[in-house]
Amino acid sequence: MLEDEKNTTEYKIYSTKKLSKSQKELLPSSIGIEDSDFIKIRFHRIPPKVIKNEIENVIITSQNGVEAILNSFTKEELNFKHIFCVGRRTKKLIENRIGNVTHVAKNAKKLAEYLSKELANKEVTYFCSDIRLDILPTLLEKNDIILNEVEAYKTMLSPVKIDDSVTGVLFYSPSGITSYLKENSTNKVAFCIGETTAKEARKHFKNVQVANLPSVESLLDKAHPKSPP
Repeated sequence: MLEDEKNTTEYKIYSTKKLSKSQKELLPSSIGIEDSDFIKIRFHRIPPKVIKNEIENVIITSQNGVEAILNSFTKEELNFKHIFCVGRRTKKLIENRIGNVTHVAKNAKKLAEYLSKELANKEVTYFCSDIRLDILPTLLEKNDIILNEVEAYKTMLSPVKIDDSVTGVLFYSPSGITSYLKENSTNKVAFCIGETTAKEARKHFKNVQVANLPSVESLLDKAHPKSPP
């Protein structure tokens, strides 16, 4: 019986982020799936003086950023006039737990381009990780936007050595790729949740596939061997 079950698994993938039971059930039995959090997040205690007064323009580029802010303050303590964010899932979380989002972009570059036109010569507060892409700060500073960076959380690498039989690896961020490379080879297919992650993956992997939508469900669909490349 065990041998029969083993034979039904034709293709193995590894997620660099823990998946829920319902997400794993989206895959057919012919695909073996293992998972682990290759990134660990530690929230910082944000000083109360940061939010003492109303902040006119706020940037949040991830769901971790939202959770980090709410780890230090309640919704009622926050007084953000305009919130700018990256990704629909981040937008949804912000609107459920903090307030309205003024503008959402699909990646940091697109957000930087938008803000460069809309907020020239103004000031913004960016709640970010200790590891963050340079593209947003660089573009904003080029357009004379004063950027106040608040390090709201720490991103820690937590790599795991994966089995050689794994064919494809699911990635959710450039940091996840950095963590993976600490212990593993690049002779796999890199399935990426979005273009920012894919850009980093292409530096190391020959075969990089990008989800049609920036969601776990779409990424799992892309990792199905019958999915179009």
